[in-house]
Amino acid sequence: MRVLAKTYHRFGARLSPTDLGRLDEMIARLQAAPSQSGMGLERIDGAIDPGMWAIRLGPDLLAVVHVDADRLTILRVGQPDDVLPWARATRVRVHPITGRVQIVEMPPPAGPDDAAEAASTAHLDFGRYGEGFLASLGVPEEWIERVRSIRNETQFWFVHSRMPEEVAELLYALALGETVEPPKPIPVSGVGADADSQRRLFAISDDEDLAAFLSRPFEQWMLYLHPSQRSVVEAEYAGPSKITGSAGTGKTVVGLHRAHALARQHCRVLVTTFTNTLAKSLYAKLCQLCEEPLPWSAITVLTTHKLTMELLAQGGQRLRFAKQEDVHKLIAKHGRRSAFDAEFLNEEWDEVIAHHGLRTWEEYRDIPRAGRGVALQPAQREAAWGIFGPVIADLTKRGLWPWGHLCRTARELIEAGTVESPFDAVIVDEVQDLSTQEIRLLASLPRKGLTHFMLIGDAGQRIYPGGFSLRSLGLETRGRSRRLNINYRTTLEIERAAARLRDTAAVDDLDGDSETPLATHSLLRGPKPHLAGFAEFKDEDAFVARSIQRLLADGVQPHEIAVFARTWRFLYHLRTALRAAGVPVSELRQKEFAPNEVVLATMHGAKGLEFRYVFVIACRESAVPADFALKAATDADAVEVVTRRERSLLYVAMTRARDGVYISWSGQRSPFLDAIEPHCESVSHASDAAPGAAPDVDASKLFG
Repeated sequence: MRVLAKTYHRFGARLSPTDLGRLDEMIARLQAAPSQSGMGLERIDGAIDPGMWAIRLGPDLLAVVHVDADRLTILRVGQPDDVLPWARATRVRVHPITGRVQIVEMPPPAGPDDAAEAASTAHLDFGRYGEGFLASLGVPEEWIERVRSIRNETQFWFVHSRMPEEVAELLYALALGETVEPPKPIPVSGVGADADSQRRLFAISDDEDLAAFLSRPFEQWMLYLHPSQRSVVEAEYAGPSKITGSAGTGKTVVGLHRAHALARQHCRVLVTTFTNTLAKSLYAKLCQLCEEPLPWSAITVLTTHKLTMELLAQGGQRLRFAKQEDVHKLIAKHGRRSAFDAEFLNEEWDEVIAHHGLRTWEEYRDIPRAGRGVALQPAQREAAWGIFGPVIADLTKRGLWPWGHLCRTARELIEAGTVESPFDAVIVDEVQDLSTQEIRLLASLPRKGLTHFMLIGDAGQRIYPGGFSLRSLGLETRGRSRRLNINYRTTLEIERAAARLRDTAAVDDLDGDSETPLATHSLLRGPKPHLAGFAEFKDEDAFVARSIQRLLADGVQPHEIAVFARTWRFLYHLRTALRAAGVPVSELRQKEFAPNEVVLATMHGAKGLEFRYVFVIACRESAVPADFALKAATDADAVEVVTRRERSLLYVAMTRARDGVYISWSGQRSPFLDAIEPHCESVSHASDAAPGAAPDVDASKLFG
């Protein structure tokens, strides 16, 4: 008997360790069984597919399997009330035109109000596609009319989430207005062996395959490259390329696969980002990604800071980084009689002078001050430079330089040929939080030119001051940009709540323009985020400690849990409470990830990471948004910029979670929570609240 299973690791995101063990035993037993007689199969009454059977794993746990000739496919695992209705309405069969093996859920009847709603919100028109064309794409016969009735995004995503993956990709391309060619039919002799079928099913043909299926880590499945993204990875670009998308849409996964693909073509590739934590995370994911030995000599993972300092050293430049507090002291010295207040001057330096690496009055006079909010007249700029010019002169005498100046100097060494770039290709992750001089430096590095320069980011997750347009930096990505809109990590419930913190009307495309793409669609389902308020912080700490203890008791590993706060001071007393409760914790600063400890970090430190469960604590009025950030804003425009950045921080923290989010506070809660409350569960007796269940993962919708 040939056993196949869904390519979602052990269906494990929603099973306890005990149930996972039962599933492992069942798979091994099925693999060893010479026939169906010893498998414990139970017929599913009312199933439209006679090949649907159930195997009982426990009192409240069933595995739904499909038996066809010498092949048995494990489809879903869960409680009977969850899996049996799906099994009764689902078929497994070969599409008569494309030859692909498909798992097809029958469409429910259209509601009486569907047509009226579609007419009132219409902006898609799938009715223009004929039945024959849709069938040639692989649309199951039962779904063709439902596809042709699509008129809005709600209808589109409903259908999209129920289509076989390769069909969903083609429909998505049609929704974007792209030209779509039907796939080549698979001959009968190749049924089940094609790439589209294999990405849905993991064949377990022998003990080696079984061991691989059972031991492959969950994180490795999370690095699966969705076939709709493969063209982005393998494309030959005529210039710089750009990948955007909200949290959880797989941007980083695309970049890592791109790095690996280029390395296999004998390119020396730089993968870079802006923090040590992110760089370590990228390195770890590259290790998980590569099943064959990774060509380490061909792929380098560095922060932009370390890269810049290495290039300067190679060029004989012994320049030192000017610390922000030292610069601010000089600004106070030279600006003490100025009409500008200290906060404005410090921000102007950080976000304009240092950010852009400006050296002269002419450069400052002509630079667009994007994101500053406060307009300056020419005379005011000249007065400000009367302060900044002497500051730069003082720093130069001491051999100190702001960060932007260091990046600019490193780029000039590359462009002058003083230092030779060691890299053929460069992939930049989280580009939205880099400075313009960092981006210019990175763009100067690819020896194969800008055709091997990929930028990955999301302006909606910008959490540091600054801002830029790639086009203004000479990086034109039109025709080579891709926005990812399918969320593979975060549940619909978490994504829906977090999205209320973003401006959903238009999305900054990092080129100075806005775009209105299809809304992000999550494939995972799970509990809503929990909101829990307390009178005292000690009660909040106790709630978090108890909740984490329950998660650990349910089999969640400590390193799969993170606690985030706006600043470290809110984490110190919680750290004490967790350790007193016997919960192992580590602080995510500059250290390596601890494999068996709950992670504590600031919201800034959360960037680019992912966990199963996330607790966002101290979401009180004075902390989110941070009082000190708002007080530094000098007018209404600056307050708006800061507020937007603070909302992005909360969005980033929430979307680090795959399975569950718990947001808590003591005292008066953050005003940001008003927007997300309709999409959350409020805990009335927070001290008695237990964490919600893990998401209901439908393996037929994930990773092929």
